[in-house]
Amino acid sequence: MNAITEIVRPERIVLEHKTENAEALTREKPLQISLTEPDLTVIRAGGYVVLDYGAELAGGVRLLSFKGSKKVRLRLGESVSEACSEITGGTATNDHAVRDGVFCLPDFSDQSYFNSGFRFLRIDCLEGELGLKCAVAEYTHFAGEQLGSFECDRPLLNEIFATAARTVMLNLQNGYIWDGIKRDRLVWIGDIHPEMLAATHVFGRLENIERALDFVREGTPLPKWMNDFPTYSMWWLLILKDYYMLTGAREFVLESVNYVIELSEQINKLITHDGELKLDFIFLDWPTHDKPDEAPGVHALALLAMQAAISLCADFGVENVAAAQAEEKLKRYAVRAEKSKQAIAMQLLAGYNSAVDKLLEGGSAGMSTFMSYYILRAVHNSGYGKQALSMLEEYYGGMLSLGATSFWEDFDICWLNNAAPITRLPEDGEVDVHASFGAYCYVGFRHSLCHGWSSGPVPYLFRLILGFEPLEAGCKTVRIKPDLCGLKYVNAKIPVPGGLIEVKACEGKKTEIKAPAGIKVITD
Repeated sequence: MNAITEIVRPERIVLEHKTENAEALTREKPLQISLTEPDLTVIRAGGYVVLDYGAELAGGVRLLSFKGSKKVRLRLGESVSEACSEITGGTATNDHAVRDGVFCLPDFSDQSYFNSGFRFLRIDCLEGELGLKCAVAEYTHFAGEQLGSFECDRPLLNEIFATAARTVMLNLQNGYIWDGIKRDRLVWIGDIHPEMLAATHVFGRLENIERALDFVREGTPLPKWMNDFPTYSMWWLLILKDYYMLTGAREFVLESVNYVIELSEQINKLITHDGELKLDFIFLDWPTHDKPDEAPGVHALALLAMQAAISLCADFGVENVAAAQAEEKLKRYAVRAEKSKQAIAMQLLAGYNSAVDKLLEGGSAGMSTFMSYYILRAVHNSGYGKQALSMLEEYYGGMLSLGATSFWEDFDICWLNNAAPITRLPEDGEVDVHASFGAYCYVGFRHSLCHGWSSGPVPYLFRLILGFEPLEAGCKTVRIKPDLCGLKYVNAKIPVPGGLIEVKACEGKKTEIKAPAGIKVITD
């Protein structure tokens, strides 16, 4: 499945109790147990050690035990506090992937445990005395080469891009693309549009994306909705169309054209003559769920999905009559979002006259990780590029300031108030940001700190700052019109069929562009 496993040693000891020579676990040693081990870490009964592997990882841990305790408790955590949490009476869970368990450690053993997402490991000796040689992480990740890159004069933006790219890479698992590596290890297709854009801008054409699109289509015979959400079937249309534009994967997309037409017919039947969309269940984003603006946001999503279906079918010489009828009807309906940045952004992107001033209120306050790309894009397209870039830095920089090495399922900048970083336990008076926040299905420690849908900075920086836009399927014709928004320079590489487009944009100078043969670049 195009994955590799690396050994990662702990970078530091976070906490220790009733432990001797804990630093030995950070030293490089042969991963082979023997009858004589001169550099052991000893943990006595009731003692523990918390290890930091330096960054969010996908995979498990491998312990080399010399002699001693037969009973240990192992806990993974995306934060230190999660690694020290209790499942009973709290929000920590073993949902989707076991991360907390009690195990027998034989003498002279070499054993592997877990398959989850984590950065920290806590080892508790429950009885006797434990002698450990090594406690390494087995880090399993996508093996493909990163092709796309973005580098500018602001170190924070460079770190945000790198972290977003790493976040989506971590979620390229099991030959598919997941939402999260700890929880939501599923193909939630309605969440994957920003993930697809990020992954394709970083790695180019990907079997993981194609396999995920097919997996959900094949598992959703009409009239079912993908993942049981009507809007997720709409997002699938957007993903398929945008993936096709970026990759030109014609034979792959051709297999779905009939489904696109039939799905368009199903959606069209749910739109009244006056343009009102009648769905049994509407969903845009968790922070907007069950709020008044959700329906206008979903209406805009439906319009964008129908436009994608029309464009996609037209490229294959097929007229999508149902999608055209649906588009015409949806445009008749007067609908306006008033408060939700997510819904307002979708309306603006769909061509409605919505409240752009609301998007600017409070900077990045009210943003969500899933919808960040659409909010930033709507702000930028409305003539506020510098404000959009500032919102990006404030929002994603906030997570980085708390110790994030991958971006989260959700975040609000108000969480920064008096918050302790995830790299240590909170002190008196500080807020435990992982334990204290989250809502709906991601309360407290169930909250994923590595969620693929939070990789929106990648397409934002490519599409809005570089001004990269595919105009013809497979990027045969592209537009590149940088809008640096105060940046002094940007150097970037964009993977396209046939190679890389290289862009060097500098304030006050003509943009330099190198493109593979057969790629037409328009700069106006």
